Amino acid sequence: MLLAAEREQEGYLDIDNIDKFPCADLRTIDQLWIKHSNGHFGFSVQKCIWQEVGRSINRETERKLGDRVGWRLKGKRLSDKSLRYNPSAPLGHLPAYFFRIVHCSGDFLSPTCILLSRRDL
Repeated sequence: MLLAAEREQEGYLDIDNIDKFPCADLRTIDQLWIKHSNGHFGFSVQKCIWQEVGRSINRETERKLGDRVGWRLKGKRLSDKSLRYNPSAPLGHLPAYFFRIVHCSGDFLSPTCILLSRRDL
């Protein structure tokens, strides 16, 4: 994703990069996640969950999404090392990269929710 957004040097995507991320690349990445996880992981899987928990671009919806997909435990965000890269992880658990950016940047507008609100996903 960093390569497609020309952000390899920075090592992260910000809200503008996510908003402008190429549609075809986003769909391809999502389809690969879905195919190789038998429908368990992927952005579109996360989007369905996001729509169930609130559809808003705010911290409350982000918190609910994090709780549902297993990015939080007992009210705290999991570290990257605590993510589960196997089929026993909760539905929508991966990819989790954008969740980490939200908390590192401190932005109110959640990159995770902005990505999941895209119509092309």
